[in-house]
Amino acid sequence: MADVSGVGVSGPLGPFVAGFAAELSRRGYKRQPLAKQLGLVAHLSSWLAAEGVAVSDLAPDVAERFCVARRAAGHTDRATVRALDPLLGYLRALGVAPPESSSAPAGPVEELLSSFRRYLEHERGLVPAAARGYVDKVRLFVARFDGPDGLELWRVDVAEVRGFVVEVCPRLGRRAAQLSVVALRSLLRYLHLEGMLERSLAGAVPSVFAPHHRLSPGGVSFVVAAAARRAGLGQIYAHRLRHTAASELLRCGATLPEVGQVLRHRQTRSTTIYAKVDREALRQLALPWPGAIR
Repeated sequence: MADVSGVGVSGPLGPFVAGFAAELSRRGYKRQPLAKQLGLVAHLSSWLAAEGVAVSDLAPDVAERFCVARRAAGHTDRATVRALDPLLGYLRALGVAPPESSSAPAGPVEELLSSFRRYLEHERGLVPAAARGYVDKVRLFVARFDGPDGLELWRVDVAEVRGFVVEVCPRLGRRAAQLSVVALRSLLRYLHLEGMLERSLAGAVPSVFAPHHRLSPGGVSFVVAAAARRAGLGQIYAHRLRHTAASELLRCGATLPEVGQVLRHRQTRSTTIYAKVDREALRQLALPWPGAIR
């Protein structure tokens, strides 16, 4: 149970604070974000009391009026209706606040997306803002199957699923693309659960990978180390391979400039460190010390 002792809430929302805090804790809210949400509830409850508005009248237009007043009071954080989504969703689930919209969804696409959103909020436990994000990401996919006589979901197959991902995701950033495939998998599972698809096609949604770019030196070492572990050689990094290659080249008679070319050294002095590798070869080249006995 979340500790709400430090947040005093008077007014019409007072009876719902403990339950709302417990719901936020269940959804994984940490202490600081939870406290900010409860502070917002306290402000809203005081405003409702001053305006003479009951919780049962907390419709979207009333929430917008409160946000206007909050911004006018100098608040810059949590000053939009979206910040109230967790609270409004909780109150609507209890049946004490009016629904978000009394108008019916327009068309089969919006009808399906509306039912998908309710599933995400009530069955999956997503907060309204997250559920809305999922719906926004799959709207274009659902619209593909809007026919003259309704949604033609019989056309949904593996090729359509992968074609959508390949077409849409390259235009998005990495995080947005990842959210798109997660939302699409959720939609496909939902369609299967509701009997709109004979089988779940969630597994057909490809994963999103980091864009290709040149490997850094650390990346090369990571690849070598992973390969060495798979081969049972222990911890071997790229530098050790380079050192071994340089040593073998010198033993086979290669010159230092040739070794530098293989290792792609930019400066000759970077290659000279390998001159000390073959001690026997160096001993043959060393000049005798003056006065030394051979």
